[in-house]
Amino acid sequence: MKHLKYILIFALSSATGTLQAQDLKELMKENRENREANYAKWGPTSDHDGMGYVVRAGFVLGGTTPLPLPKEIRKINEFAPKGGFSLGIDGYKYFNTRWGLSTGLRFFMQGMRTGAEVKNYNMAIVMGEDVVEGRFTGTDITETRMTGFTIPVTATYRVGARWTFNLGPYVSYWI
Repeated sequence: MKHLKYILIFALSSATGTLQAQDLKELMKENRENREANYAKWGPTSDHDGMGYVVRAGFVLGGTTPLPLPKEIRKINEFAPKGGFSLGIDGYKYFNTRWGLSTGLRFFMQGMRTGAEVKNYNMAIVMGEDVVEGRFTGTDITETRMTGFTIPVTATYRVGARWTFNLGPYVSYWI
């Protein structure tokens, strides 16, 4: 009688485990179908040709700096990014739902203003045809404005329907 009780408990728990496994398989199938529907909504899938384009518009933050920072710069007193914008278009070709190639053309404008304490900073001032060159100690104010074009050529990996990572070189031309 004791063994019958254990056999009955084991049989019931096995049946419950089987039901849970079937439910899990159905959930996994449903999840896969939802994922494929998201890929179809947000980009190419295996039943598409995997080609397309993306129009980009953005706001640029940040600035420029020589790395490593020159030893002549003793202290940075002010750093003010001027912001800017970026416009572009990228074309892509996916080979499957995850991997592909991308290239494009982007136009950008950005700038910054810095103020730094410098010592023995080599500078040249050009006014028309006159040039004054020498070493400077004091406060240097630098204002930068950059405008240009960038052409990226990247490998593309899609983590999910809305997340894409790009890795590769780019060429920029400043006007």
